Amino acid sequence: MDLSKGYLRLFRKFEDWEWYAKPNTKAVFIHCLIKANNEDKQWQGIVIKRGQFVTSLETLAIANGLTIRQTRTALNDLQKTNEIDKQTTNRYSIITVKNYNLYQTNDKQKMPSNDKQTTSETTSKRQQRINNSNTSYINISSSSSSLEEKFLTEEEEELLKKHSKRNKIKYFKPWLRKLLENGDYKEIIKQEKLLQEQLQQKKKEQQQTEEERELTEEEQKQQEKEIQEIQKKIKENLKRRRQI
Repeated sequence: MDLSKGYLRLFRKFEDWEWYAKPNTKAVFIHCLIKANNEDKQWQGIVIKRGQFVTSLETLAIANGLTIRQTRTALNDLQKTNEIDKQTTNRYSIITVKNYNLYQTNDKQKMPSNDKQTTSETTSKRQQRINNSNTSYINISSSSSSLEEKFLTEEEEELLKKHSKRNKIKYFKPWLRKLLENGDYKEIIKQEKLLQEQLQQKKKEQQQTEEERELTEEEQKQQEKEIQEIQKKIKENLKRRRQI
């Protein structure tokens, strides 16, 4: 394997990507990452920019061992979630990988000539690289501006915000990223949903109690009114008897 062409960064969070379990879409996307230009290049009088490459349905299908239909479906998937953009002519297509800089840095990175790390790499740099690989996350879709938007619904994020306010968590974003990395957000969301249900049930019971109280007061008023009517009739009857 020729390692002189450099490499791409593929973070562990790639496994959580929505198309990860769809082999054809995943294969086509990784192929796009590999084929995309690392720098702007001239091609037949036009500039193919960094993160772009020229191809065709037939070429992509052959490269990935897929049919034309499977390849077209995979590209449609990737366009639907804004992973790529595709400009097509009657002769070729230009594929643009969105967020290409997430996978490839601007500098021309080269792999070492063998599997061992070079002796010039210091312990601190090596440790920093390991730490970065463990804590890095990837925002696959450019339609999301942050990691939490990728994984959470609006309802779930709102529940986490309520939890953070109630527990006086000062920095919400870093706290949320940490939850997403270790998976603790699921348990907190579950607890918050249960709490919300309990609060709603309590509110409902309070409303019922208030309605019952209002009903009781109305009944009392009605009874008082009936008593007054009866007393009035009694007085009238007594008055008549006296007159007789």
